[in-house]
Amino acid sequence: MKADRVALAALLAALALWGLAFVERTSFFLEGGRHFVLFDDAMISMAYARNVAAGEGPVWTPGSRPVEGFTTPLWTALMVPVHALPLPPRHLPLVVQLVSLVLLGLTVWRVRALLVAHFPGAGRGPWGWLPAGVLTAFHYSLAYWSLMGMETALQALLAVLAVHLAYDVVFAGRDRHLALFAVFAAAYLTRMDMTLLVVLVAGWVAVHGGFRRSAAPRWLAGAALLAAVAGGYQLFRQLTFGAPLPNTYYLKLGSVPLGLRLVRGVVKAAGMLRENALPAVAVAAAVATGVRWRRRTGDEARTPSRVLLPGLLVGAYLAYGVWVGGDAWELPEVNVRVNRFLAPVLPLALVAVNDLINRLATRAGAPRAVRRGLAPAATVALLLLGNGLVVSSLRAENWGKVLLVERPPFVGSHAHVLSRLRRLEQLVAPGARVVTVWAGIPAYFSRYELIDAAGYNDPEAARRPPAANLTWRHWVPGHDKVDASDLVARRPDAFFQGWMLDALPVPEPRRHVDEELGYQAVEEFWLRRDSPYLLPGALHPPPLRSDTMETKPMF
Repeated sequence: MKADRVALAALLAALALWGLAFVERTSFFLEGGRHFVLFDDAMISMAYARNVAAGEGPVWTPGSRPVEGFTTPLWTALMVPVHALPLPPRHLPLVVQLVSLVLLGLTVWRVRALLVAHFPGAGRGPWGWLPAGVLTAFHYSLAYWSLMGMETALQALLAVLAVHLAYDVVFAGRDRHLALFAVFAAAYLTRMDMTLLVVLVAGWVAVHGGFRRSAAPRWLAGAALLAAVAGGYQLFRQLTFGAPLPNTYYLKLGSVPLGLRLVRGVVKAAGMLRENALPAVAVAAAVATGVRWRRRTGDEARTPSRVLLPGLLVGAYLAYGVWVGGDAWELPEVNVRVNRFLAPVLPLALVAVNDLINRLATRAGAPRAVRRGLAPAATVALLLLGNGLVVSSLRAENWGKVLLVERPPFVGSHAHVLSRLRRLEQLVAPGARVVTVWAGIPAYFSRYELIDAAGYNDPEAARRPPAANLTWRHWVPGHDKVDASDLVARRPDAFFQGWMLDALPVPEPRRHVDEELGYQAVEEFWLRRDSPYLLPGALHPPPLRSDTMETKPMF
């Protein structure tokens, strides 16, 4: 219908304008030039991609040994051709952000296609799918993780495609098996933990008779494709990195007590659900009433039965977040509302809620005016509640984020870290061995031989036991294996972030580092006095001109 196409075009245009404004708000000026910087985890992938493009191989910093310090092989691979563009490094992250914006738009398009194709009532004009479409486009959590350069938009698109193709196979009887397994393969390569989606969707298809004997040649070919992709990458991983799992697995889960992970995971999940209480109730109601409707009618082909798979996937990734101990960035000062594990399946949760709205709007006996006004009212309510613009105690802050009055979380940190990196380059020459905690921005924007204090790109550090006497209140996944004594023993030329030296097991750590180990505190850095990489005047630099760079305190 013409109105349907116009609504979709208008929604995508609005998303494009808002998304471009969001991306602009993530940039900052430094030494007279505009810089675009992704979330630091994505900048780690950018560093690997740059080194692959430069012929250095899949390494974190040039000259280092290959370590799988990224968790997103496909997303990292897609970043490689970006580095063939004739743009300076400070502009290349913008390309990744624009790709993410396109992927987010494609997700909106496929959410509409899923609803129209498999949920009767959704095809009766644009209001049949707009509630899910609008919030997929403008849910701040999904947009934030996507437009900050993470793989979230790609994950969301693949999740929606997987469910759509599964429904094509089961409910429409279409031969989409090969396409479904191709999506499974892409999902596995995007993130290894998307194996959970692959298993659940494939299992759902199997239970509902989707792997029919008549279609065996196609789905067996698809299964062979998935096995070849997964097995091929596993072989590549073993031969290249010498480990069966990503280094981040050993860092975040290795030697960490399960009880510790579960307690923190439950606490963080409860906080997230509390902050999103009404949207969570809507999703639960959509799934529960859909299943009840199917049982009452006894008709497997009826629409409500189809909300069970989205609900299953949302519940599975909520449980997965608990199992890994929650996201490291679920911090009060960040407030993104939905973590990186759950954000990619948000569109599926919205599909289930949209189906509930359509069922309520078509109930016999309801006044026509009520039925016609339900979808628009629900769309506005979802937009307000999903983004915490009403009810939430943080609604004023959330309005500032959604309206882009405030910069997105961490942009101030990115400006600060990059400005301090530029300052370090005024004191220490390229090629020096430098310890850093932030692993992405320093690796991408400098030419130092970096030592990863947290262990994301260091197999030995990732495999050491976590700090003793950890409690869930103080444990942050992936940041509990810093060993200050080991870092000092490696005699780096400088410490980019020197605060970890306070953890040295000596009575006066700062004096010990200064007087006995031969380092000197310069601003927030620690420089080794006898390092051949120190530039003239490094130990007694002139004050930094305040007008040369934009900086801001952390967060």
